[in-house]
Amino acid sequence: SSQIANQIAIDAFPLKPSEEQHATRRAAELEWIAGFRISGDHDDFGGYSALLVNDDGTLSAFSDTGHRLTLQPRWGRSGALAVINPGQLESIGNQDGMPFAHKRLRDLEAVTAIDGRILMAFEHRHRLAWLATEKSETQQTPLRSEGVRMLKPWLGNVKANAGVEAMAIIAPSSCSSDRSLILFTEADAEATEAAASPVSSAVLLPLSRRSASPPVDADAPARRIDYQDPSGGDYRPEDAVALPNRHQILLLERA
Repeated sequence: SSQIANQIAIDAFPLKPSEEQHATRRAAELEWIAGFRISGDHDDFGGYSALLVNDDGTLSAFSDTGHRLTLQPRWGRSGALAVINPGQLESIGNQDGMPFAHKRLRDLEAVTAIDGRILMAFEHRHRLAWLATEKSETQQTPLRSEGVRMLKPWLGNVKANAGVEAMAIIAPSSCSSDRSLILFTEADAEATEAAASPVSSAVLLPLSRRSASPPVDADAPARRIDYQDPSGGDYRPEDAVALPNRHQILLLERA
């Protein structure tokens, strides 16, 4: 049954570089500004696998247990993150607004936002679901998924726990309606153990040109891309971001 979203207390402990790290806190164009280690007072807190910046300046963290944690950051005069206020924890439900029956159905791994929707990729039962980005003061939980598209027709025989780990939206320009969604999977089921490095797959799907339509049509043509880490190491996709020139920056982690 539905209930009001949980307001939970957040403990945020500032992280500061050690003396040895202080000398190397600036690398190329990146500089360590601020960081926090956070904990919450709710059993469903934790396991976060994706982060989204909302239009109102809040942050939404999504967990592999099917929950959304919305945080309210506050910035200091220097522009650095100074405080993280208490958060709102909501569970994500199906299209009927009901909780998912099994834990494996809640394994959310990647998110992105487009046209007032939050797109969410789930493993095990590989699928793409979406929520409205607008939130109300009395948001009911579980959050009702507006729609869902099964990914199996495009992913093939990808293993249950090796599905989409990262995704990004590609557009020729900021004003173009010709957009695609690229989905990076953890590994390809057809890869052999004898391979020098695991084969990973990406699927390129065209997005609907009309914001009122489902983001991805059930019969949308797809392009599959298989690739291997050129270093020969055992690395897997973890996150991705699209650049204006249509290149992708892919964050990998050692398996």
